[in-house]
Amino acid sequence: HFGVGYNFSNPEHMIHIHVSPTPHTPTNLISDIGFTNINTGAALEDGFIAGIDPDGTAFINQQEDKDMLFRTGDGTNNAQRMLIRGEAGTTQGFVGIGQDFSNPQSLLSVDDSNDNTGEVFSTNILENLPNACIKEICL
Repeated sequence: HFGVGYNFSNPEHMIHIHVSPTPHTPTNLISDIGFTNINTGAALEDGFIAGIDPDGTAFINQQEDKDMLFRTGDGTNNAQRMLIRGEAGTTQGFVGIGQDFSNPQSLLSVDDSNDNTGEVFSTNILENLPNACIKEICL
């Protein structure tokens, strides 16, 4: 285990970052890790950051005008499952869900073209609410 932090000698994780105040720093420090490369630059406002605020709230920041992708797989077929549009424009902040779906057209777009179940959304709520209505559509 490898620990990073002032006066920190007991890491509990493979890489453990612990922020505690030093005699010369404030007590409201953020604990974070940043990733940059030659294309993003290496300044404070560049790249990708994950961490926790002083109150313990977790955050992830894509600090570039680029998409944020979420992929899953077994290591050989890591497919994109979700993305958040980050590029500046009218679709910035739009979320797309679906395998290799890269062009959401609304705040939330779901693409089922690669889904073999035939269902985009499934819930058991209708079993419990036989007379349910959603925006004037009654079942």
